[in-house]
Amino acid sequence: FNATPSGLASYQWDFGDGTTGSGQTTTHTYQSSGNFKVELTALDTCSGSLTYSDTVSTCPPLSADFTFSIVSTSANGLLVSFLANVSGSSGLLWVWGDGTQTTTPATSIAHSFPAISFNYVVRLYAFNDCGDTVQVTRSLNEVGLEELNNTFSLYPNPNSTALLNVVFPNEATQCEIGVWDLSGRNLSIQRFENESQVKLDIANLSPGMYLVRIEKDGVIMTQPFIKL
Repeated sequence: FNATPSGLASYQWDFGDGTTGSGQTTTHTYQSSGNFKVELTALDTCSGSLTYSDTVSTCPPLSADFTFSIVSTSANGLLVSFLANVSGSSGLLWVWGDGTQTTTPATSIAHSFPAISFNYVVRLYAFNDCGDTVQVTRSLNEVGLEELNNTFSLYPNPNSTALLNVVFPNEATQCEIGVWDLSGRNLSIQRFENESQVKLDIANLSPGMYLVRIEKDGVIMTQPFIKL
């Protein structure tokens, strides 16, 4: 706090939370959030006084994060549900990365993207009444990726052909590969031995998003792919 003009005999502060201070310039830490009426009383050398008051608003610490999951895919695009984990926020702004955005106080929301793609980048802005803002950015390509040493790759992905290539960094022994839809329904399953690359027949799959689930050496790995 800084009082003007300078050069007066004294400056007395009432911070509105039961505490006081003095001096032309002073600082004060509020222990809780809320609106506080701050009152300044200044005295000149002739014992004249002037009182001025204003309201100070304080807010709790602001934090935000979010998770998401694929709900469904169709010819109309990709439906994704989002769950925000926020603290100290009075509102949220979702910027979907497809040219649209949503402002809402709700922490749970679903959004329909116009195309089946992992390339959308979603930004969440959490804000409070004090003018503070926190931003969190995530890409949809984070979904379904396992942080495992024994991973595998899929190509082409997205895929408009009849075959999906599955490649292992090392030779796979007694490997079981299944294709699943997002509702958890198993569409196919095959077993391979001593293979470093296999081809899956996906000619009969409708356009949409699917999961390749591999059980190899007792480890289960999952990656998504898109059939165009």
